[in-house]
Amino acid sequence: ASSATPPTTSTVMWFRQDLRLHDNQAFKAAVQAATRRGGNVVCVFVWDEDDAAAKEDADDADVGAGGGFHTTTGAATRVWLHHSLAALDRDLRRTYGGGGLLFR
Repeated sequence: ASSATPPTTSTVMWFRQDLRLHDNQAFKAAVQAATRRGGNVVCVFVWDEDDAAAKEDADDADVGAGGGFHTTTGAATRVWLHHSLAALDRDLRRTYGGGGLLFR
């Protein structure tokens, strides 16, 4: 018989639009699931340029049909996203330790 420890079970938390921790129900559920299994939570954020462009095109179509005010994913949005992700990464490391947020 081997004395090797069994592999740790990880729970993946994919952050998409809600980058907060304090009231994020999906994050709380991921932490609870990982705790029950004796594993950890792997936090991921994926930035997809094509997806962002497709959303902008859809928003442009809505505005053309009388959808109202529209902002594109420009420099200000990217700066906000950068700071929000940095804050999320910092909060994850401070509160839960570990490796923080995985960016792709």
